[in-house]
Amino acid sequence: MGAHHDYRAAFGAVQAPVLVIHGGADLQPESVSRNFAARFANHKFVSIAGGTHFVFDEQPEVFARAVNEFLAGS
Repeated sequence: MGAHHDYRAAFGAVQAPVLVIHGGADLQPESVSRNFAARFANHKFVSIAGGTHFVFDEQPEVFARAVNEFLAGS
């Protein structure tokens, strides 16, 4: 407990597609989410306007569409 683990270097080795969804009204700045996404070689970044950290609950249709498009390869 309390140990700090930094996995950032390992993210670059992930070859699987990665989807990062950011709520446009999240307290975490979009730049932080984009920086996180960019650590993965094969990533897609989606920002959902008006959503917070719980965009999946607030805008389930928009969230599901983003996930479905990602899974379909769009």
